[in-house]
Amino acid sequence: MDEHFANKKVVYISNRYFNYAVDPLTYLETSKIHKLIAIAIVAKTDLAKSNARLESMFYKKKFEVFDTLSEAMAWVQKELVNSEINEGS
Repeated sequence: MDEHFANKKVVYISNRYFNYAVDPLTYLETSKIHKLIAIAIVAKTDLAKSNARLESMFYKKKFEVFDTLSEAMAWVQKELVNSEINEGS
């Protein structure tokens, strides 16, 4: 991440087209990535949303679940802007 996103904040979007879950313990380490300020999950099914909500309990930063990619992208833009504003104050 440092090579490609030097001096930039990053928000990760996972578009879960297929239902799957991530080992929630992964998020304990992921929370330590300084440049990664938030995670957005796009999930279509109730099972995928439930899995994502469980995963969110292990991530120490902002983590949201969305129905559509466009909703997630709008939230990401807001989070990046807010991050810059908060950093400047």
